[in-house]
Amino acid sequence: MSAMVLGKEMAFKKMQRKMLSAAWSIVRFVLIAGIGYYILYPLITKFSMCFMSMEDLSDVTVRLIPRHFTTENLRMVWDVMEYPSALLRTLSLSLLITIAQLFSCLLIGYGFARFSFPLKRFWFALVLLTLLVPPQVITIPLYMRFNYFDIGGIFRLLTGRSLNLINSVWPSILLACTGLGIRNGLFIYIIRQYFRNMPKELEEASLIDGAGVFRTFFRIMLPSARPILTSVFLFSFVWQWNDILYASWFMPNASILSTNLNNLVYNFVLYLRTTGQLMSDQIDVGRQTLINGIGCLLVILPLLILYMIAQKAFVESIERSGLVG
Repeated sequence: MSAMVLGKEMAFKKMQRKMLSAAWSIVRFVLIAGIGYYILYPLITKFSMCFMSMEDLSDVTVRLIPRHFTTENLRMVWDVMEYPSALLRTLSLSLLITIAQLFSCLLIGYGFARFSFPLKRFWFALVLLTLLVPPQVITIPLYMRFNYFDIGGIFRLLTGRSLNLINSVWPSILLACTGLGIRNGLFIYIIRQYFRNMPKELEEASLIDGAGVFRTFFRIMLPSARPILTSVFLFSFVWQWNDILYASWFMPNASILSTNLNNLVYNFVLYLRTTGQLMSDQIDVGRQTLINGIGCLLVILPLLILYMIAQKAFVESIERSGLVG
């Protein structure tokens, strides 16, 4: 009799644990779904706006599903932004600058992590200081430097005048190659921390085998740093893709996605006037909200595709870099 009672109690406790586990799974699913929806809501809203008419946009009862489905606004924004050509220019520029940033930050971070030289802590403190100084503070001095670019007076001596690098890609390339590009201080710090925590025995064994400093770096240390390189590459690429400050100052006439998005409303008005769809010099606030939403979606769409492709490598790089550094 006691055995039967004990069996029933065990069966009841087992069923109770299953019910609690199922309830917790439901609560966890609801929490994750709610947080995910809260994060993705702006993106979902912009996506639905791409296919809304002005009538739907002014109708307060229309939320996410348009009643009058149309692709006319999407097509016009696509044409105004010159999307295919601007996409290729932005992709080429972002890849070029990202590779330059990655290489320069890699060398600088490795140097801070593995070598001793005079005033090492002072120079690294200056690197950290770049994380605290807003880029707007140094934008005007940088603009003047590149507007009258010279190296020790060599160009003025040879040609009689300095070089004007504004409206070209050279300011961004020079900043990236010298470790002064967008968020380069953060990248140097991350790489330095990663290399500091790698065992010194790897370098010592390589030096004993007769390898020099550069060979040790490229053959031993660099392949071991793939996780952190993946993270830095993706961070740098995304920040460069979304940059509007340096792009508007150094390349104001370049047809890239960030500058085209910044001038979207003005160019859209010109487009409507040219095609005879608008007689005045402005459009209503609702139309501005609509085209800005579509433009933002077109700009971030390649980044979403990149993340879907590289999410596994990115998560693994974050995980491994966190364990090491």
